[in-house]
Amino acid sequence: MRKFLILLATVAISAPLYAASTDVDFDKGTGLNVSAYIEENASKIATPRPSGPMSSRYTVGCTTFKLSPSNSSITTNQVRIQSQEFVNECHYMPDPIPPSHHIQPNNPKPGVSPRPTNGNTGNVSPRPTNGNNNNNNSHNVHQPGAVTHHPSHSSHASHGSASPRPGHKSISATEEVADTRSGDSRQMVCNERPGRTFTHNVRLNVGRRNLYPWETEEITVCAEHEHTWISESKTPYVYDISERTQTGGGVNSTKTFTLNPVSRNPSAPDEEGMTATAFRYSNGRFYLNVADKWANYYDGEKVIIRVALYRDRFLVDKKLGEKEFELHVDRNYALEFTEGDFDDDKDYEPETRGDRGQTKYYVKWGFQRIGYVSTDKYIKKGSTNKISVNN
Repeated sequence: MRKFLILLATVAISAPLYAASTDVDFDKGTGLNVSAYIEENASKIATPRPSGPMSSRYTVGCTTFKLSPSNSSITTNQVRIQSQEFVNECHYMPDPIPPSHHIQPNNPKPGVSPRPTNGNTGNVSPRPTNGNNNNNNSHNVHQPGAVTHHPSHSSHASHGSASPRPGHKSISATEEVADTRSGDSRQMVCNERPGRTFTHNVRLNVGRRNLYPWETEEITVCAEHEHTWISESKTPYVYDISERTQTGGGVNSTKTFTLNPVSRNPSAPDEEGMTATAFRYSNGRFYLNVADKWANYYDGEKVIIRVALYRDRFLVDKKLGEKEFELHVDRNYALEFTEGDFDDDKDYEPETRGDRGQTKYYVKWGFQRIGYVSTDKYIKKGSTNKISVNN
C-alpha cells in the first residue's frame, strides 16, 4: 500500500510538468482539433517564394542543298537538321533572415550582480524598492538568453553580443520582418539550361528544269522548334512549293519539299565564260584577243567588251582612257586599238624620265552580255600581262 501511494504521488507531480513542456493546450481535454491547431499556427509556417517567369528560345538549324544541271527531276538525299531549346528559368531570392536583438545587461558576466544605479560604488546590491529594510537583498542574476529591461537602455541585443551599429534603428525581430516585407525587395535570379532537342529529316524533290552548264542552284531549308521551311533559294527558276511529311515516329519522320518549276528568270553570266588569250603590240597598234566559252548558248545575242589602256610608271601608273566594243557573240573576239584612240591621252606630254627607250603597257578589261539568257551584270576581268613598246 505504501509503494502504491508513492507511485501515485510521482505520477501526479510529473503530469503538470509534461503538459507545460508542450505547445498543445490540454485544458479542454485530451482531444486535439487538428484543423483549429493548424489555422492558429499557420503564420508560423514558412511558405516558399513563388517562382518567377520561365521562357524558352530555340536555335535555328539549316542545311543547304546544292543542285547541279539535270535534264530530269531530282530527289535529294535525306538530311537531318536540329533545333535546340534553351529554357530560361527565374526564381526569387528568399528574404534575408532578420537579426535577433536582446538587451545588453550591465554586467556581461553571468551570475554576477549588476552595478548599482543609485550612485554608490562597490559591489553593493541595490536597496529594495518596497521600502522594507532587511537582509533579503534582491539580485538580478543574468542567465544566457534571458532578457531584462532597463530604463536607461533603448536598444536590445543578445547576451554577450556587440551593441547595434551607429545609426541603426534597433527594433524587435517581429517588427523587422514586417518592415522588410512592407516593400517588394525580392531579387530575381535567372539561369539558362538546355531543354529539348528537335530533330527534323528533310529532303527535296525538284521537277525537271533546264539549267545552263554554268548555273547551279542553292536551296536552304531551316528548322526552328517544331517548324521547317525553305529559307532561301539561289536559282533562276520560280517554283511552286508543296510539302509532305512521312510520319515514322519521332526522329524517323521525314518532310519532303516538292518544287515544281513555273517560270525562269535570267541569271548572272559566268565570270569565267570569257578569257583574254593574248595581248600584243605590232606596227603601232595594240591587239587583244578574247575567247567566249559559252558562245553557243548566246547565239544571236551581243556582248560589250570594255578595255582601259594603262602606261606603266615608276610610282603611279597612268590611265590613258577607256574604249567599248559592242560585238555579236562569237567564239573569239579580236580587238585592236592605238594609243591615240583614248581621249584621255590627247593632252599627254612626254616625261623626261621613263619615256626614253622602252615603255610598258597593259589593259584592264571586262565584259557585259546583252540579251535574254543572262543579266546585263558587268564582269570585271582584271589586268592583262604587260608588254614593252619601243619609243
